[in-house]
Amino acid sequence: MSYRYDLDKRFYSLVPASTVLTDDYVPADGEKIYLVNAGASGSSAPQTTACIIWDADGEPQYLISTYGETNQSNLNIHLLGDGVKILRIKLINDLTESAYVGAFWQGELL
Repeated sequence: MSYRYDLDKRFYSLVPASTVLTDDYVPADGEKIYLVNAGASGSSAPQTTACIIWDADGEPQYLISTYGETNQSNLNIHLLGDGVKILRIKLINDLTESAYVGAFWQGELL
């Protein structure tokens, strides 16, 4: 039996060379999220990065980052939405060829 979270955001892509891709989630004003799990995976090259950032366009807090490897964490972080702050998955490929990069986060609405 697998557990289903209220929020389960995944973004995996074949990222073109020298490209940054993002996928944003903006919690509504007053929306409370208990961020439980997160993971990020770059290709085997350190020039690929996957990260999850809270308040990406304000005062960014990097919750998880990886540089060419895989990382998964139990975060146990509470976030309070204000309708402006962004929970962003950011995929970066600084290679001269395309590479698979991705990240995910899972959370509960409180």
